[in-house]
Amino acid sequence: HEGAQNGKTPERTVFEVKSSKVLPCRIDVEFPVYNRKHTLFEISVYTSISIRNFKQPYLVATKKAIYSKEFVAPEGAIVKVTYTSGSSKHTYYSYRGYFIVRETGVKKHEFAIKSYDKNTTIEGEIKNLVPLSLEGYDEAEIEAEIMNVYGALPSKYDPVEVLYYLWIKKRVADTSTDIEDQVKKLEELIKQKEAELQALREQLAQLKQLERVRE
Repeated sequence: HEGAQNGKTPERTVFEVKSSKVLPCRIDVEFPVYNRKHTLFEISVYTSISIRNFKQPYLVATKKAIYSKEFVAPEGAIVKVTYTSGSSKHTYYSYRGYFIVRETGVKKHEFAIKSYDKNTTIEGEIKNLVPLSLEGYDEAEIEAEIMNVYGALPSKYDPVEVLYYLWIKKRVADTSTDIEDQVKKLEELIKQKEAELQALREQLAQLKQLERVRE
């Protein structure tokens, strides 16, 4: 449990996209329309989650809302795509999907649409986006972990439990370069510690030799 100061959970960044590489992205798909007056298409680009104190501590997200199919975002950001179309009383078509920004170029993608009568898929294209699976995601379990580890409640304004699961648990933002860097740092640390250990062995051998001389 994070230590509290003055009875409050300390504010801190839990995860932040640090990549300086900003990529042009695109979601190119023709979603079915029931009534244009009651149709919403929104893209949310998330770049961090952090602990913030209000009346009580909350895990909140930093995001940018976009209403265009083309946008730019830093590599490692999570993109949520939301679409709904219906009447003033009912939603007839809906879609929600999560992607991570990665330099992959243009790819075909099947968008799974929920419909009032049957679910269907529509083929479209995505640019510099990789679809993310929520298989194994358990909202209650993640919410409990956030409360236990950080002493904070998940914000209800954004899907912070999903972001936490993807960034922290599944480490979707880790690139091969990140992993290679971590391996190199560990290898360097091992070499450093081995050199220190060898120096200590030599020092011990010298002390033992002095001890024998005195005897």
